[in-house]
Amino acid sequence: MKNAIFTPIYSAHIQKIPWYTYIMAIFPGVIFTIVISILAWLTANCITINNWGLFIVIGSLLGVVSIALIFIFGLKSEDKHFLRGYIPWLKNE
Repeated sequence: MKNAIFTPIYSAHIQKIPWYTYIMAIFPGVIFTIVISILAWLTANCITINNWGLFIVIGSLLGVVSIALIFIFGLKSEDKHFLRGYIPWLKNE
């Protein structure tokens, strides 16, 4: 908690920039963490996970959904362009 709130505000103060500069950079990550946590909670309430195989499958599916959501909604266009340079099947899009 200290590193998420105090350190960014203090760093901004030391650098004489607006206090919210680093907080705004953290904000999308916090939102996606909450969304992904809600998805995992809903999944756990809908599906009884009673063995390791199902746990791995559901975890993998949630991971893929999370990556897709972050790529579509969470990344800036320059970040998407950078990743497309390293992922061959995204180069054509």
